[in-house]
Parts: sequence; structure tokens; C-alpha cells
Amino acid sequence: MFKKTVLLVVCFVFIFSTAFLHGDDAEIQRLRAQGQKEGWTFTVGKTSVSHIPLENLCGLKIPKNWQQTAVFEDDVFGKRVLATPPSAYDWRDYGKVTSVKNQGSCGSCWAFGMLGSYEAILSINGEGSNNLSEQFLVRCNSHGYGCSGGWWAYDDMYNGIPTESCYPYTATDGSCSYSCTKYFPVDSWYYVGSSSGVPTTSSIKQAIYDHGPVSVAVYANSAMQNYTGGIFNSCTSSSPNHAIALVGWNDTGGYWIMKNSWGTGWGESGYMRITYGCSNIGYAASYALPSGGSPPPAEDPYEPNDSYSAAYGPIDSGEDYDDAEISDSSDVDWFHFTTEDTGTITVSVAHESGEDLDWYLYRSTDTSNYVARGYTTSNPETGNYSATWVGKYYVKVVGYSGSTSTYTLTVTYPDDGGTPPPPSGYFRFMNRYSGLAMDYNGDNYVYQYTYNGNTDKHWEIIDLENGYYRIDNRYSGLSLDTGSGNYTYQYTWNGNTDKHWQIIDLGTGYYRIDNRYNGYSLDVGSGSYVYNYIWNGNTDKQWQIIAVD
Repeated sequence: MFKKTVLLVVCFVFIFSTAFLHGDDAEIQRLRAQGQKEGWTFTVGKTSVSHIPLENLCGLKIPKNWQQTAVFEDDVFGKRVLATPPSAYDWRDYGKVTSVKNQGSCGSCWAFGMLGSYEAILSINGEGSNNLSEQFLVRCNSHGYGCSGGWWAYDDMYNGIPTESCYPYTATDGSCSYSCTKYFPVDSWYYVGSSSGVPTTSSIKQAIYDHGPVSVAVYANSAMQNYTGGIFNSCTSSSPNHAIALVGWNDTGGYWIMKNSWGTGWGESGYMRITYGCSNIGYAASYALPSGGSPPPAEDPYEPNDSYSAAYGPIDSGEDYDDAEISDSSDVDWFHFTTEDTGTITVSVAHESGEDLDWYLYRSTDTSNYVARGYTTSNPETGNYSATWVGKYYVKVVGYSGSTSTYTLTVTYPDDGGTPPPPSGYFRFMNRYSGLAMDYNGDNYVYQYTYNGNTDKHWEIIDLENGYYRIDNRYSGLSLDTGSGNYTYQYTWNGNTDKHWQIIDLGTGYYRIDNRYNGYSLDVGSGSYVYNYIWNGNTDKQWQIIAVD
């Protein structure tokens, strides 16, 4: 009897588990059929939240008549318009967005949407990268919000908020109990634009550009829950039920860049590209300013560019970049460009009379030691550098002895390298020196072997739309990567810059392939490994990129 009972239980568990998984698979198949019919420009599949009921993920509760007490920024500051709105902008490119978090099966998206914006704004205002406590907001807000839902609660941060490390997230309701110090008090917070509902696209862009990422609402459906990549366009007019943060935009693709709180196993490493106006995206957009307020929007059109990692560019050869500004003694401006041949680089900085600005030129492989500088009292401050190294360069502009000034930067450099990098698709990478093809061989190292047409020697080039490319092996699905040594590896894509590659056309039918993280070029030696070393122009660092079916 005991054996029969155990067998019956095991069979029940197996049947139940199989039915559950089949239900998930059926939903994915249903969505894919719907997407094919409706012309979706994104993909769906199993995500880190596919198994969680949607109502547990979407906890935004819109208060009745919230507009009556709302403070809109246009009513306080007046309407502001970008003189020349960038066609694309992403605060992640400047290192100002904190890591993607996971709210679990608690409907606390409202807390994550708030802090996704506020943490970035703090970083933009010079407070560094800080992970703040969503759990504090869930348990200690004054409105009765929690895992069953909530709304913007910035007023509960007027006296500050603990850090995540002191008051960690548990995805549970409960009593407010903590002994943590609270930091970064909110000075004031505002709704974007001038009226309730969804602000205009230009108003949201303005707020993101002026202050940083903004908290917004959106309607999330099953398609969004199972989103795995692409530009989301399964749009509906349903009332918003989910809170997220917008960190940027792209006019070419017509989409917002949305930071979610469903972990990095959802979407594009925790992010989504969603078309403007889709599913009420942008509803009740808001942001908070830290104590003391936010500095006025920079008049310098190239800000923020106060470090080489946030350098403005790429700047065009021979183009005048007017109205740049060194605004105080601590201000530093960085710009970048990429040469396509050896030759002369000329840098010129024309500044206000009576002031003194200097410039420094660096290779991307060493931003501590300059290769040329302009440091006389001439105006414009002009100098030449005979470049034997081809690749990415940085120009740093500073004020000498406290000088401040607006200025015009002009850089001319060799830029006649031939055709642009190849389009997206599958390619084989053939080394000019060895004649061998870059290959996957079953482990995490990257090799080179004789080309035989197999898919382990096919590589997909994916445009990251920031001047860099992701390069994935067709057979393994892993991304080309660098490690701490000079070997080249392949690992699962996670968005990190050690998996970003610059493809530089040498104008000879060959390409140079440089890693964004270390600046080194793909290289081969006498053995079967593929390495990465400092570019020196040798043929072992030159690659032919040939399209394959």
C-alpha cells in the first residue's frame, strides 16, 4: 500500500509539473502567433518573471484625483525647450544609472520606479553610485502602500532614506523597524510637463536631459512580461498598472529606453526599448531633486562630459564645436574621435580673451599619460601630433590656474579609412597573418582554425548603436569577451563593456577589432589561441570580415 501511495504522489507531481510547464509554453506560443499576425518588432520567450502572476508584478495604484495636489514643473519653472534635442540619449552611457534590481513577486514596482530615477539623479549631481532601500519605502511609507501596490511616495524621503545594504530588500510587507542612518533627503519633487496624464514626448525628453532618468507608469501585459528583446510595440490604451524608469531615448528607432525591476533575466539585460506613446508609457512622469535642489541645466551642449568614460563624441574631423564651456576651476571636458589612418592630428581651442585654457591628447589605451598637449598662452591654443597609432583618441580641455571660459574646439585627424563597418548578420573572421578563422572549440577560450564552413566559425555582429558591436558565436550563442590576461574569451552576454567591440575599417579590405574595456586589438600568435594586445599595425591584428549565409 505504501509503494502504491508513493507512486501515486510521484505521478501526480509529474503530471502537475508537466501541465504547468506546458501552460507556460502555450502562452509563449500564443504570444508568438499574435506577434506574427500583428507585426511585432520584438521577441518573446521565457523570462525571469514568466512564472510570476502578472498582478504580483504590477503594483501601481493610481490615486483618485491625484492631479488636484500634483505640482507640475512647468508651473514652477516655466516651459523649457532643448535648443537642439539629441536624436539619441542614454544616461547609461555616462555611468549614471545603477544596476537593474528584481522586485520578486511583491507589487513594489512603484518603489523601484522611484529609486531607479532618484539614484541616477543623485549620481548626476555628484553623489556617486548609491543603491537605496526599496524595502524602507515598502514598510515605512506614510500612505499604507506595500506589496499590494502603491504610488509615488517621494514625500516619505524628505528626511532621507537608508541604503540597500543597511535595510535590504525582502519583497515582503511588515512593520517599519530599522536602525539605519538615512541619507540623501529629497528637497522637492515634480510631475513632468504641465498637465495630468502622459506628458508630451518633448517634455519627457527635456526632463531626462535636464535632470536625469524619470519615474513613469505604463500598462504591462503578458507580452511585456515575456519580452526578450527588440522594440516593444504591443500597444494598448489600458490604464497604467506598472512603474518603471526611463533612462533615455532614440529618435531613429522611435523608442524610449526603459529600466525595469524584473531582474536581468528579463528583456535586454533588464531593459526594454518601447515605442513612443505605447501603452500609456510616460503616464504621471515625475522626478525628485536632492536637498539643495538641482543645478540649472548646463548651457554647455556637450555636458555631461567630465570624464573620459562620458566623453562627448565621436567628433567629426574639421568640425567646429562651439559654445563648449569650462564653468569653474574643477570643470574638465572630454571629447573623443577615432582615426582611420596614420597622419597628423591637429587640436585647436579658441577661448575668451584674458582667459587661458589648455588641452591634452590621449590614446584610448592610456588615459593617464598624454601624447600631446597645448599649454601656452596662445589663443587659439593650437598644436599638432604625428600619429603612428590608429584608433580612438580623447581630448581633455581644462582651465589653467582657475580660468573659466566658453570655447570652440576643432580637431582634424586622418579619417579616410574607406567603407564603414559591416552591417549586422553572420560573418567569418579571417586573420590576415595566419589565414585562419576565429573559432569556438567547446570551452570559453577563442581559437583560430582552418575555415570549414561550420557554424562554430560563424559570428553574428550586432550593432549596439553606440559606436560598438556585440560579436556572438553562432554555434554557442556566447559573446566575444576579454579577461584579465591577454587571452580572448566568450561568455554569456551581460551588457558589460568587456563585450563591446569597435570595428575599425583599415581601408585595405581588413579591419581592426578593439575592445571597449581595455582598448586592445584582437590578435593571433603562433598557436591556436586568439589574444588581444595593444595595436601596432601588424598583420596579426588585421582581420577580413566575410559574410556567410
